[in-house]
Parts: sequence; C-alpha cells; structure tokens
Amino acid sequence: MRTTEKDREAPPDGNLCARSSAAQTVLYYHDDQARVGELRAFLERRFARLLIAEHDFAALALLRRHLPDLVVADLTFCTGHDLLLFQALRQLDPAIPLLIATPDGDRHARLSGLDPRPTRYLERPIDIALLASLLDQVQVQR
Repeated sequence: MRTTEKDREAPPDGNLCARSSAAQTVLYYHDDQARVGELRAFLERRFARLLIAEHDFAALALLRRHLPDLVVADLTFCTGHDLLLFQALRQLDPAIPLLIATPDGDRHARLSGLDPRPTRYLERPIDIALLASLLDQVQVQR
C-alpha cells in the first residue's frame, strides 16, 4: 500500500492536468500494476493528494482512514471484493463520486448490481482527455 501526496501550483487553464478545484484527495485503486504509470502521473498533477491502493483490501483501509473526495477504480474485472469496497464507500459517504474503468465500460459493474449514483463508467484503456472531462463534471459536495 502506497500513499503519494503532491502539492503543486496549478498549470495554466486549458491544461488537462490542471489541479481540480472540486476534489483535493483522490483514491486510485487498481488491480494491474502494469497499467498504473500514465494515469498515476495524470492524477498526481491534478490533485493535491493521491492515495494509491494496489488491491481491494488496501483500498478499503485507505478509504476508511482518509475518506477521499473521489475514488477512481481501474479494474480488469469487478469482483465480489470490489463490490464490497464500493458498498463500503456508499456507506461511509454516498456523495463521494466513483469512476470505474473496466475493459468494456460499465457492463461488468452494471451486471453486478452496483448502485449507479454518482458513479461514472469508463472503458479501458482510459482516455485521459475523457477522464479530464468527467472530472470537470464531477461535483463534490463536502
């Protein structure tokens, strides 16, 4: 389990990596170490604090300890453990936005019965420009 915190000046407007004004702490949860690089770099530049979990149990521990403003899950397939994590997130604070990326978008998550509010689904590989647009749309009510 790793925690990365970055405090940086926001780049000029128009830059996809500009720090988000809405969410300052993001939990990035993934299940494939090989896919972390680009998305991690993007999130580190955009948010004041980045929490990284390499498996569901680490993600749950970070979620409970830090209660992030946003959760980004980059998953090969939504498992039962992932669903428990998402349910724990909803119990802790149902207003925290959840972005889930799976190989075929929302199909796996929707089949699992995950409550879609306020969840957004992405298809892998993640398009950084689309992710930036979704992050701009996310309204964190904290």
